Amino acid sequence: MKTVTIFQHHVGLHFHKGCLKQTLMPGRYRFWGSGDTVLPVSVMPNSRIVPTRDIMTSDGALVKVRLLIETKVVNAEAAYAANFLPRPRGSDLLALLEEQNTVTTDFEVALFKWVSGRTLEAVMAGYQNVGTELKEQLQAGYLAKGIELGSVDVLDFTLSGPLRQAMSELLKVDIDAKVALGRARAEAATMRSLLNTARLVREHPKLLEIRMLATGQKPKVTFLVSDSSAGSPSSEAALDETLE
Repeated sequence: MKTVTIFQHHVGLHFHKGCLKQTLMPGRYRFWGSGDTVLPVSVMPNSRIVPTRDIMTSDGALVKVRLLIETKVVNAEAAYAANFLPRPRGSDLLALLEEQNTVTTDFEVALFKWVSGRTLEAVMAGYQNVGTELKEQLQAGYLAKGIELGSVDVLDFTLSGPLRQAMSELLKVDIDAKVALGRARAEAATMRSLLNTARLVREHPKLLEIRMLATGQKPKVTFLVSDSSAGSPSSEAALDETLE
């Protein structure tokens, strides 16, 4: 008698004398006799990275794109038949690495076609949606093989060679221009405020005295003192005093 336990988030492919018989759900199973083998298969999401490579656009520019792909086994028997799962005997690790290489290679080819068929301007405008487009393109084929594609995200997008330096300089010029424009707008707003203030003071002189009183400044008041003995306007003296 042979006892096998299939744990949660896994299924088991039951082989009898080398022939695939059924898919086992999580639980504990007993097999009588010999010739029975169970291959555990994880049905949890699995992430992998498509490595960065230089890809040339249709107008000769080099770009680098790196993707993060999430896959999950939804049909273990179909995945096994499509050689996406390790064999019951032999090097399971080697088979798993081959499966991962198959997925990344498919995306590398699809990504190459996506970039090489567009100009640099079109690539830069649409690279954020490349994951969604590649997923829609490959999803049906992978489902037929028992694999479901989850999220496909862009981890990195860069330009290569002198084009990267040129783009950095262009970005710096754009930022400097925006800073200069913001400074000019601030100066223009200050001048408009000063002009409005000057117009109000010209039209309403009393506003200046009110402003001085509000800020705590002491206005100067002119007193005219008349010389009674002289009795003539020319003898009047003007004294400027500050109110305490």
